[in-house]
Amino acid sequence: MGHRARGLDGLAVVGLQFAAFGFKVVLLCWFQLMVRWTLPRFRADQLMNLGWKLLLPLSLANIMVTVGQPVSAGQALATLDTTDLQTALATAQQNVANAQASYQKQVLAGSDTQRQLAETRRSTASDIASAQTSLTKVRTNYAAAKAGIIALTLATANSMGRYGVTANAISPGAQTRMIDSIPTERRRAGLDDERSPDNIATVVAYLASERSGWITGRIVHSMGYEVSLYNNPEPIARIIGTQPWGLDDLADQVERSFGPLLGKKG
Repeated sequence: MGHRARGLDGLAVVGLQFAAFGFKVVLLCWFQLMVRWTLPRFRADQLMNLGWKLLLPLSLANIMVTVGQPVSAGQALATLDTTDLQTALATAQQNVANAQASYQKQVLAGSDTQRQLAETRRSTASDIASAQTSLTKVRTNYAAAKAGIIALTLATANSMGRYGVTANAISPGAQTRMIDSIPTERRRAGLDDERSPDNIATVVAYLASERSGWITGRIVHSMGYEVSLYNNPEPIARIIGTQPWGLDDLADQVERSFGPLLGKKG
């Protein structure tokens, strides 16, 4: 009987341990739920303000405190050890110089490509006269930057729409300092008041207001007294195969399906 009583006492202890563990788990879950339900949920703009206005300054202050050296009253700044700072500045300057050199190489490479295209007499250049005109009027880096703005606008509208955020791109046309650098004979005709940048401000103000909350992910063109809405890229024709395409089969189908839409003859 004594051994049996001790066995029952051991089971009781184990049972109490499991009960205590379960109670702690339930208590911890309850505490987490209370904290989760009590704290407000942050919106995207609140998180941006928290990061840029609070966390970023605190990070910069932490960097300054961490890498800085305490200067006692009366200690001359000239006596401080600035070797590490000078090394860091020299490294940063070298990185900037390397970036500038890389950019110059890219610009030169783009210029060589444009010149080669302009000098090439291949039929696939698709009207060499218009290609030469385009290359002389438009700089590829400028056009790529503007196309990047459009892509950023579309991506922002798609990802931030769930939070009620709208994003639109404005394609302006106005008389600016960049236009002033174009020779007079190549400028578009138009009155100075009509081509004033002030005419763009009304469109900007409207798209930034709450009243324009119904439009997002679009490109709005504004020039003079005209405001236009551009259509977004979308497929106008498609061909679907049942197996990997062969080159000849793909060429036949593309020319048969896309050719009439693009004015291909024959």
